[in-house]
Amino acid sequence: SSGINAEYGQEEKIFTEMVGFVEAARKFICHVVQLTYKNIEADFLMQLLGPMEDQSDFLRILAENKWDLNGDSVFVGHKEEMVEQKEIIEKMPIEVVTPILAIR
Repeated sequence: SSGINAEYGQEEKIFTEMVGFVEAARKFICHVVQLTYKNIEADFLMQLLGPMEDQSDFLRILAENKWDLNGDSVFVGHKEEMVEQKEIIEKMPIEVVTPILAIR
């Protein structure tokens, strides 16, 4: 074939020949999905993760991330659980604050 499909095939070969590239990209994608979604469609997640040998690769990725496949949807989890609450206290001298508060 020619055109876009031929170019994609060449690029895919380059990426798969780079040891660890596909795994690193998938790890990054999983991190972003974990931060962004609570549930995600399984088909969409598979598209994000790129071509896989078979369904067992997908199920392995789900298990590694402790995600649950529920029919056509993947339960990623509560993103609130991953957010650390931190109290931020900033001390600023009055000389710095006064010009900011001044009404002009």
